[in-house]
Amino acid sequence: MTARQQRAVAVPTLDPEVLAGLTTAFTALAAALPPPSGPVDVASLRAGTPASFGYYGSLVPARDDVTVTEYDVLRDDGSVLSLRWYAPHDAAPTRTPGRTAAALYVHGGGQVAADLDDYDPLVRRYAGESGVPLLAVEYRLAPEHPAPAAREDCLAALAFLHERADELGVDPDAVGVMGDSGGGAIAAATVLTWRDQGRRPLVGQVLVYPMLDDRTRGADPVLAPVATWTHVANGVAWDAVLGGREAGEDGYVVPARAADLGGLPPTYLDVGDLDLFRAEVLVFAGRLAAAGVPLELHVVPGAVHAFEVVAPEAAVSRQVLATRYAALRRLARG
Repeated sequence: MTARQQRAVAVPTLDPEVLAGLTTAFTALAAALPPPSGPVDVASLRAGTPASFGYYGSLVPARDDVTVTEYDVLRDDGSVLSLRWYAPHDAAPTRTPGRTAAALYVHGGGQVAADLDDYDPLVRRYAGESGVPLLAVEYRLAPEHPAPAAREDCLAALAFLHERADELGVDPDAVGVMGDSGGGAIAAATVLTWRDQGRRPLVGQVLVYPMLDDRTRGADPVLAPVATWTHVANGVAWDAVLGGREAGEDGYVVPARAADLGGLPPTYLDVGDLDLFRAEVLVFAGRLAAAGVPLELHVVPGAVHAFEVVAPEAAVSRQVLATRYAALRRLARG
């Protein structure tokens, strides 16, 4: 192997504080997580979710400055869509007196795992720190409910937010969408659909290391040694979402496949430079910029997928969280 080839497969350097957080998490969860056995499937991806998010939630200081209210919305088939409204006590006002900005929050989990309880401490933190109320949606998971079920749930939740704007004290001209990881895929697909339905314009989307492209399936020798979300897991998750069909050019399911990104609201993106999603996020960002969409992009050095969840006090985590809070606060400008 030549020196150039050796450099090409060199183990990347993790931020030392992120590495410390990962090491502590692995130690803390070792007894709770089942040892890997057999092929990766949705069941194995879900197996450690309660213990993992219980641990990650314990790292987030409890907040008593956010009021949580639960709502139920009936789907067309009579089933119930659960929503949670996170209202900070000191909400940032908009230009409309007595009204606040708001965002739909779409949780992560590869579109196949996690729920509102898992994400409760994290959503409370976003609402409390930003001063922007958030409506979190308990969307249906794949493979039991393949696409477009999750997107339909998010569209219904976004419609609820607009329809109840007076009751919630929301300025309907200051509404955005936020999602992380798998939730970032659904959030981006929801925004694309909302645009094409000619609905009331949104004022922003905040996409946190979003899962945008079903074609990200190959092993990356640079990222593999530190991957917290692997190419194998990614393929399993996308297969579950697609339900056995070809993605084609359906941007309403796979945002990276959308032919037209013009007319989307100002977009915030961040991703670690050691994240499996790094390349697809950068391509998506370039396409947004080329389409004239106002863009803020952060590539975080030494950071893996979900780095700020496992190491919330790391300097790189605190920095990126501050940029996300600021992106949410910008929604209040309408």
